[in-house]
Amino acid sequence: MKIDSFLRRVLRNWPPKIISLVAAVLLFVFNRMSNLEEHPLYVPLSIRLNPDYAIAAPIREKISVIVRGDPDLDIHQITPEDIEVYIDLLHVEKEDEYTVPIQYRKIGPALETEPLSIDIEPAVITVKLEKNLQKSVEIEVEKNIKGTPARGYMLGGLTYAPTVVQIVGPRSKVEKVEKATTEVIDLSGRSKNFNMTVRLVSIDPLVKFKGSGYVEFSAVIKEIVEERLFEKKIITSMNLVEHMVVEKTLPEGSILVKAPLLVLDRIKPNDIRLYIDCSNIKDPGKHQKRIKAEVPERVEILSITPETVIVDFVRK
Repeated sequence: MKIDSFLRRVLRNWPPKIISLVAAVLLFVFNRMSNLEEHPLYVPLSIRLNPDYAIAAPIREKISVIVRGDPDLDIHQITPEDIEVYIDLLHVEKEDEYTVPIQYRKIGPALETEPLSIDIEPAVITVKLEKNLQKSVEIEVEKNIKGTPARGYMLGGLTYAPTVVQIVGPRSKVEKVEKATTEVIDLSGRSKNFNMTVRLVSIDPLVKFKGSGYVEFSAVIKEIVEERLFEKKIITSMNLVEHMVVEKTLPEGSILVKAPLLVLDRIKPNDIRLYIDCSNIKDPGKHQKRIKAEVPERVEILSITPETVIVDFVRK
């Protein structure tokens, strides 16, 4: 009788009692959650993927993770390295778009101090997958050579290796790629041969280079050599014996030379002389003499005009 009476009292007006109980529990949970400390993290998204397939459209690289815990626990010691956030696409067997849940796994020692909750945002993600494709493409360097060597110098030749590179990625992206290029190679102010390692330029964030992704580049920088004509040069006589003179003024001549541009730039009017050697003239009369020239070092004589001149020698 006492038990029945107790049950009747307990069950009397039970709906309000249940509502009150649920409200009390919710109030307790809300109060507890409101007193929890939050620690936001941004964790790199890992992708567990069938190796025959590739991501075919950009997806977010980091996922927002909110760790909540008791204020007495130092949840701020938890770092992105303590949590693995991933999606599992190992089961994929055809090209398509897939909406999959984002999962997490505790991997760091900091999570041994159990936080109350870990929330992931977003909870799901849509991923487009295509077959993985790999092919070889030529590396193009010449179009990315910029700038001009120092005055008087020019690019004399170049070599680079490798000349082809393997690329891999989603089928639709890789099929469109015809060539790979390097970062800019600047020749500005160069006056000597040089070597450098230059990076290949990313074709697409979803297309990867196999290998180092670098090219070893070598350039030959050589002097610019030009021809230059010096005209209206006075022809002088040299080594003439004391009792002999040239009766008439000698004509003007011209000389065509070849030399490095910087050498030509430094030549002054008196640095090039045209003359006739009179050391073998002993008697008066007309003599045909070959015109000679004095030029600075590294200057090559190509021609002298006129080549010879008729000179009338007389006694003083």
